[in-house]
Amino acid sequence: AERVVHEFGRQVNAALAALRVLGGLDKKVSREVADAVRTLDTCLGTLRNEFRVLAPYEAGWHLQRTLPVSVRESARLALKLNEYPINSNTITVDIEGNDFDVIARPASLVQVLDNLVHNACVWLAGWRGSHCISIMLDDEKRTVSIADTGPGIPSHMREAIFKPFVTLRNGGRGLGLYITQELLHAMQASINLDEEERGQGAQFILHFPALNNERAAK
Repeated sequence: AERVVHEFGRQVNAALAALRVLGGLDKKVSREVADAVRTLDTCLGTLRNEFRVLAPYEAGWHLQRTLPVSVRESARLALKLNEYPINSNTITVDIEGNDFDVIARPASLVQVLDNLVHNACVWLAGWRGSHCISIMLDDEKRTVSIADTGPGIPSHMREAIFKPFVTLRNGGRGLGLYITQELLHAMQASINLDEEERGQGAQFILHFPALNNERAAK
């Protein structure tokens, strides 16, 4: 129940924001319209997948099927979902590196990246240093790193941050990273906090398995 509450509020708010965008645009098809529609689809797909956890035997709760999903496009949608905190806190964002596909439910991959971007936005809000979020794609290693220039994570908390209900933020539920890890586990992927001394901020690295045809080629 706590897990669904955590995701429900944020995804519904993002869906409503996308609806407002649609209401203020022309009837003509444009990139903005397409982005808003994709955002709505992602938000509702996330909610559908999460509610399936509460009602696993309900015939009406069908999970999205897994398919090859572009990491770059998923990252772009995650930034779109966090457009308001990014703009209101003057955060610079960039996506670098070569795109690659992973086998996943589309909404689940966006949800993973959305949680990490959202956390970065929360810690950058009010931070007196630079406000930057960087997403780096490595198609050879099949990794995605999400780094920010915020206050970082204290060393004594590094081993506990993926546990449920552990949080460094007042009012936080401590579920975002736990849910992220669970979603990645379902994709046979993993997440870890970069242990190298970066001087400032936090960096998470996602590791994805090779596609079936890539495994066969090796």
